[in-house]
Amino acid sequence: MSHKGATNDGEKNNEKGPGMFQTSSLRSRMNVITNEIEERLDSAGMSATALAKQIVDFYNFRQDLTHDLHVSGANKNRYVTPSHWVVLFREEVNDERIYKRSGLFETKDEAMDFLTEKWGPVDASLLGFLLQEYVHRLDFKRSIDDPSEYDKIITNVADTISTLRKLRSDERALGYPMNFDSEERFVQYLETKQDAELKLIANALNKVGVSKRGEEKSLETEEEWHQREGDVPYPLNGIEPLQIRVSTNQQIFTLMAIEEFLFNAEDEAMLVSLANSHSKLHKYFETKEKRPSLNSESSKIGAVVGQGDSLQDLVTHMTSTGFDYQPVFNSEGRCIGTLELKNVMLFLQNNGNDFSKFNTTIDATTLRQMNLLSPAPPTLDARLPLHRVGEILYSARNIGCVMVEYIAELWDESEREFLGTHLEEGLHIFTTHDYVMACIHKSRQS
Repeated sequence: MSHKGATNDGEKNNEKGPGMFQTSSLRSRMNVITNEIEERLDSAGMSATALAKQIVDFYNFRQDLTHDLHVSGANKNRYVTPSHWVVLFREEVNDERIYKRSGLFETKDEAMDFLTEKWGPVDASLLGFLLQEYVHRLDFKRSIDDPSEYDKIITNVADTISTLRKLRSDERALGYPMNFDSEERFVQYLETKQDAELKLIANALNKVGVSKRGEEKSLETEEEWHQREGDVPYPLNGIEPLQIRVSTNQQIFTLMAIEEFLFNAEDEAMLVSLANSHSKLHKYFETKEKRPSLNSESSKIGAVVGQGDSLQDLVTHMTSTGFDYQPVFNSEGRCIGTLELKNVMLFLQNNGNDFSKFNTTIDATTLRQMNLLSPAPPTLDARLPLHRVGEILYSARNIGCVMVEYIAELWDESEREFLGTHLEEGLHIFTTHDYVMACIHKSRQS
């Protein structure tokens, strides 16, 4: 199977992408949220304020909704106030000297003592990278413990609900802040991001030389680097001190809090359902326990136009492995349509059951001329509840499958451990087989 990200300069890309079919566009998502609000308020006979109270009470720890975080900096350059210090130092590992991070220090003086012990005197160019501020303990005010603040939060959420009801047809920009059920989870998330940044700094420092200038150790300058490495970019260009920037648009946080409360509490997420489904189906189809993404070289699903692959082989593979649908990608890796087995059957019926007519390569123009190319499947939000996915599969009668993307960094550690066992990162197809198997799995668990 050709790689979905392969390039082919000869393949023209004039087709419309799947965006026109997606149910997760800003307008449609806003309509879904607003419709759900209307249904809840009408069915329960409650006010916007009563629903707002339920939403606020649903969250134990959510920055900028139930808690006011202490931040540093000004205007758009605000960042979470650090509480500790860390030091990068070199250590001998397998005859190689590599950079590692120290433990946490409560004060800068303690961190400097450790740094001096490991490095001796250093100048400002090296110190700025070796000594970093770190967020380990949060400084915040728990707003929901203050009756006046609690009422103010509820009023703000209620105002947002009322605004949504008034602006049903307006386009609204949605943000995607993450929800955390505790301070510890939030700190873990911050630490993961910071450790990734520290790793970038350490990797850059591993490439740059450190030499002694007088009594102090100093970094190799950019000029010295280019004298040694020629035109190779200076590794420390673009490397900045550790900071976590804070979003300034709090209306986005409120809006996403409402959406998560309305939907995510009702059913398991679509991607979790897909992982559960594949954990069972792979045994019947004798495939890998970890399902390859559509972007993977080893994926049995998905076809690329203009790569010279045989249409006969693709249809034979579909029938022998039980795949009713095959997403079709262009040379840039964008899905432009779907090959459906029911259309293959209809073509054979209308052409004397002559399978030799499929003796051609996979090409967008040919597939359209044979009326084999259905619309591209919509790409849905990975956290969309399973019952909503079922409604979309049922209502979109000309689309028998949808796509979903697994991005590991958007899930917490326990979720990644489960999802990563059964799914590769990247794009996946979700069919009626997956929906039914996920429901069977849920029923057996119950």
